[in-house]
Amino acid sequence: MEFSNPAVVSSGPAGFGSEMAEMIDMSRIGAFTFKSVTREERKGNPPPRIVDCGYGMIASIGLQNPGIEAFLSRVLPQSREWNTRIIVSIAGFCLEDYSYMSSILNTVADFDILELNLSCPNVETGKTDPVTDPEYAAAVVATVKECFRTRPVTVKLSPDSSPMELFIKRCEDSGADGFTLFNAFHGARFDMDTGRPFLKKVDGAYTSPALKPLILRKIHLARQITSKPIIASGGASTAEDILEYMSSGADLVSFGLISAIDPEMLMEIPACLEQLLKARGYESLDDYRSFVAGTAENNH
Repeated sequence: MEFSNPAVVSSGPAGFGSEMAEMIDMSRIGAFTFKSVTREERKGNPPPRIVDCGYGMIASIGLQNPGIEAFLSRVLPQSREWNTRIIVSIAGFCLEDYSYMSSILNTVADFDILELNLSCPNVETGKTDPVTDPEYAAAVVATVKECFRTRPVTVKLSPDSSPMELFIKRCEDSGADGFTLFNAFHGARFDMDTGRPFLKKVDGAYTSPALKPLILRKIHLARQITSKPIIASGGASTAEDILEYMSSGADLVSFGLISAIDPEMLMEIPACLEQLLKARGYESLDDYRSFVAGTAENNH
């Protein structure tokens, strides 16, 4: 699958894209990932559920969404005008949820990749949790691959899913076509005047450029485990970050926080990337990928 450029909008911070589409030319980004959708409508967590961290933010939204059927009838059709790759993200609470949604989506033509959110850090889970149980994560992938056969299926894992090698291998063995690595770390903030947490549910998803070194290390380790495509997620905010993530082993790079706070800057990243490559003597991104591949081979 070809992408016009490697900049992907992460699932979550940009919601369902309608506000972003009013602000920027969506065709200038490589792909847009919709906020995760569940089988039934969810109101999300009670407020307050977003807090500034100075160098990032913590969000505890709780998978607020209209449910899969309303998403397909009212939300997904708007992306037909965007002229970019579309990734649909789904999250479930049992295998039946994933089977139901993936069966429906198998017949829907308006998107390119199905992403399985096995990693949301701000919802309560039941006895089976794909964040902590690699066998259940693998079962989710196998269930979806039985029902969804028309396009690639990627798996979004949590940075807390450990051991990472086991999660990746089990998901790959069950049919995963690629990985989005990783969802957000847990974070919390407290009000010194009241002694209470800022967020109603105390903790949530921490997104920040400060996470980049942590994610780079994990992407590098993941690349030693799998040869499947990897979408790096977490900490990226500039064109330079794209090259650094690719150096660590990523194929595409997603942008979360910046897509929420400055979409216009996000739109300029692909053009900045072209300038960056030319300034370093590369004719194209493929040339840089070849350079990275050669470097990795020499290191081995």
